[in-house]
Amino acid sequence: MFRYFWFSGKKPFLNNFLNLFFWFFILLGIFYFFRFGQAVHPVFSGIMAWLSALVLTLPHIIYQKSRLKEIYSLKFPLCLELLAFLSLILPWLGTFIFYRFGFGYDSFVHFNVSFIGGLIAFLTIRGLFEKQKKKKLFVLIFLIVIFGGVFNEFFQIYGDKWWGTEMSGEKEEPDDTRRDLVYDVFGALTGMLIVSIKGEKWIQNIKKTERLTNMS
Repeated sequence: MFRYFWFSGKKPFLNNFLNLFFWFFILLGIFYFFRFGQAVHPVFSGIMAWLSALVLTLPHIIYQKSRLKEIYSLKFPLCLELLAFLSLILPWLGTFIFYRFGFGYDSFVHFNVSFIGGLIAFLTIRGLFEKQKKKKLFVLIFLIVIFGGVFNEFFQIYGDKWWGTEMSGEKEEPDDTRRDLVYDVFGALTGMLIVSIKGEKWIQNIKKTERLTNMS
């Protein structure tokens, strides 16, 4: 089913905004393939654009296919889609414009994507494991986010070797991987700090009304 039909009109502006970027990523992938032919780098970029579109659909799929549907209202997949969009658009803005200005933007992306990843992991895991102690959940979430950062660095390194990209930094940036991981850790820690303060309030805001009534 096309993503366009997945949500009701309770948040029409936000829904339409996310729908717009879903189709933007689809068309961007097609553009890369047809505009640049079979060159490896553009084909890789086209695939990444389609994967970005897929990522925007995952929150709703996860919501529909798991027990999260019993716990959260439709605010949950919408919140996750918005967070997923933010984590996707930052690297794409770098690809189109900002990466050329130096490593500062790359560090900004790693910090914020890890921060957003922590929020996404918290909302999802907190719903799936309601009865677990918060400390255990925070450790699990932190490890998941850091694992994602390490996986991304390996993906960039081997992507450069296999597809001729420059994801892991240029020659004049020998410490790119180390710096990226440091900002990944800072971003994850900041995310954990925020959810330790505001997380439970967010959970209450997106839970189904009948569950809140039963808990009170």
